[in-house]
This record gives sequence, structure tokens and C-alpha cells, in this order.
Amino acid sequence: MKQNFNEIKQNWNFYMCTVDEKAASIRLNFALTEIAPVEDCTHRLTIFIKMNNPTEDGLSSNEEYPILCDIEDEVVDRLETLEDIFAGTVKTQGRLELYLFTKNPEKSEELCKEALAKFPDYLWKTYIDEDKEWDFYYNFLYPDVYSYQAIMNRSVIENLLKNEDKLEKEREIDHWLYFKTEENANLAIKKFEELGYEILSSKKLEDKSEHKYQVNISRVDNAIYAHVNEIVWELVEIAESLDGYYDGWGCNITK
Repeated sequence: MKQNFNEIKQNWNFYMCTVDEKAASIRLNFALTEIAPVEDCTHRLTIFIKMNNPTEDGLSSNEEYPILCDIEDEVVDRLETLEDIFAGTVKTQGRLELYLFTKNPEKSEELCKEALAKFPDYLWKTYIDEDKEWDFYYNFLYPDVYSYQAIMNRSVIENLLKNEDKLEKEREIDHWLYFKTEENANLAIKKFEELGYEILSSKKLEDKSEHKYQVNISRVDNAIYAHVNEIVWELVEIAESLDGYYDGWGCNITK
């Protein structure tokens, strides 16, 4: 689809993962899923910037983080004057990687060189690849289902903390899952019950969605991030194995 640059929404978030079995931090604009691929921006510009002071695991150190932000801002601000679309960043193996989609790759490379000339202490490389379908955005930058749920979990927990929730205190946590068939919903329910969940409801929805069977379950748990990730990933695995999907959790503020 064609896209007016000024109308591009911003919804940035990040997650931790591994790339080539090395620690990585990936940050991306999730709002691009509403418009990608943009038909005019058929090339991907990749910029590799070598960190001068990474941590032992190859990520950005606290000392170097501000200058890396300055480099990113300088590059992106210049390239966005061409209406290039900034898709995301990767920090891994002592590199900061910037990814933009462009309609004019040669001009983008020129502006990139001008921007990076302001940081003579940093080594860098640029690459241009054709990527009409934005495969890199969807198949590399975009998180898998487990990393995506970790992002959603963090968002819910941040809202709890804003309300002074005591995460370590146990409370009823509700979860929602959806399945294509009643048979699979019932198989999932058996697994949930074995894990100590109470089945609050199981019903067929009168809508046009493919996953018509909704299951709402609850169990007493704390809301500490690491623990929530474990229980959510367990539910995701069950849902995925039965051709369903997990659709989030909620709880009351607990003080």
C-alpha cells in the first residue's frame, strides 16, 4: 500500500532474545504491521555500527548508551527527511544495527554517511537489500509468540506498578484463550484443570472469527514478571498445540 509518511503511527517496544546464539535486544515499531509492506519503500537499508564499549554479553553499556542514542537520532532524523521508514534496531555482539525501509537507497546511503561523519570514533558499514515484502521486519525483527507475550506481560505489570501493586502478593489472575473447535477447547480445559486452574467460563462466540470457542480460566499466582512469563508461556504452549491462541491476562490491584 502507499503511505503518507506523516501519518505513520509510532508504537515502539523492545524484547530480549538470542541472535546466532548470542544475547540480543530488539526494538521495533509495532505500528508498522498496520501498513507494511509499503509499496514505494522496496529496499532495506541496514547500518551496522561497532560499539566501542559493549558489555561482556555484547549489549550496550550504561556508559556508551547515550552516545549510541545520539548516533541513532542523527541517522534517523536525516533519513526521515527522505521519508524513509525507521523499522527497528538490534543490539548484539557489540553492534548497534539500524534498519530502515527506503524508496531511494542511493540517496539514503549518502545521507547516512553525512550523519555518521559526525561520529569519527565509530566504525560502521551500510548494506542495501531489496525487500519488497518487508520479510526482514516480519521474520526477524518481529517477536515470536513467546517474546510477544513477554512484552505484553511487561506492559500489564507496568500498569500494576503505576497503581502501587505489590507484585509478590498472590491474587486471582484471569486468562483468556481461544480455539477453533469445541473438541480442542475441551482438551485444553483438561490440561488447565491439571495445572490447578479454575474454569470460569467456556463458550462458543457468535461472531465470524475462526477461533469461536473462548475459555476463561483463573488461578492464584503472584504477578512477578519472571513468574508471569513462565505461566503465560505454559498456557501459550498448550493453546498452540491445540490450534488455538492465548489472548492475555488480568487481575485486580493487590496492595
